[in-house]
Amino acid sequence: MYEITFGWQVQGKRLSKTITFESTKLPGTIKIGRDPGQCDIIVNDANNHVSRFHAEITFDQDSDIFYLQNATLEKPQPNTLFLNSDVVTGKVKIKEGDIIVLRDVPLTVESIQVQIKTQANQTQVNQAAYHQNQNQNQNKVKIPQQGQNNSYNLQTIQLEAQNQVKQQGEITLGQSILQSAAKNDFGAISVMFKQFVPEDEQIEYACYLGIRGLWGIGTRQFACVTNRRVADITVGLFGEVTYQDGFLEHINSGIIYQPSKLWLYVTLLGYFLFGVSFVSPIWTAILSILNFFSLGLVTPLILVFNIASVALFVPWVIRWYYRIVKSGLVMTVTEGQIYLSPMGGYAFSHRLIYFFSNRKLIARASSLYRNFIIQREIRLNAVKTYPL
Repeated sequence: MYEITFGWQVQGKRLSKTITFESTKLPGTIKIGRDPGQCDIIVNDANNHVSRFHAEITFDQDSDIFYLQNATLEKPQPNTLFLNSDVVTGKVKIKEGDIIVLRDVPLTVESIQVQIKTQANQTQVNQAAYHQNQNQNQNKVKIPQQGQNNSYNLQTIQLEAQNQVKQQGEITLGQSILQSAAKNDFGAISVMFKQFVPEDEQIEYACYLGIRGLWGIGTRQFACVTNRRVADITVGLFGEVTYQDGFLEHINSGIIYQPSKLWLYVTLLGYFLFGVSFVSPIWTAILSILNFFSLGLVTPLILVFNIASVALFVPWVIRWYYRIVKSGLVMTVTEGQIYLSPMGGYAFSHRLIYFFSNRKLIARASSLYRNFIIQREIRLNAVKTYPL
């Protein structure tokens, strides 16, 4: 009836399995998860992020179409399932070349073959070739065939598939990924970071640290700890993305600071009073030149223009405030450049990684730092065994 092949990678090991209509525990249904007792595709990840029964694929014999759905939605704590860049909340169609992401483990639908019944006879149609031609026409991602180099970066394929409309050299993040990541979803945040870190690195901790600036127009902050580095992603309102990281063994110290909100409000009040007194004469002169006095609208217009002019720069005032009064975690990373120290002798240059955090989310910055300490100790023990 059909034959479908999946490929995935766990802990650097390339795995693949071909499923037929008759080989599943329930004909026409493919179950995916960690439990070998009820699943046809067994996906075991190191941190057990994949559920025992995570996803289900059903085959509609009338339309010859495969449908994917999240098997954990009815549970008290549902797990995350993505199809390319979209969160799966209902039944969705799948085709060859799609990337099914179980929390943070991507499965590639490598090939699909369906035997379609016609009135004259039964013809074996290779849907893989058909969709491959479609993908080439639409400039989509090419999927490696079974037997190619095991080091092929499946995470890169996943992120390329998520960003189907993408200029060369750009970094873009799907809107559904960002929405889930902003809810502190581990799987969504992992997807964001996996386009930057090597495929063999394991993400041990990931979190959303809030909005720097006003809600809706500020930058969103994300951070993670892998078994080799600490990394930060800042996403701006218009899609600008900033990534920075530091290797665990090169980070010397960290500082967590939670400032008082009172002084932020005092700063904003002072800015408003100064801003209104500064721009009010300017708008009065402009309106008088435009002869608005005769219309009797000067007072309300001056009030509206004053507030709008001052409010326009509020996000920059907040960013300036938090640049001076840090909120979150600051880490010091040793660089490789040697310079003459003012105290005498030689020293290595340093740079800072700043993980901004909203004041109410400062506990996440603390958890980030604790996980960094744990992974750093493990990393230092491993580095000691490296040959000089």
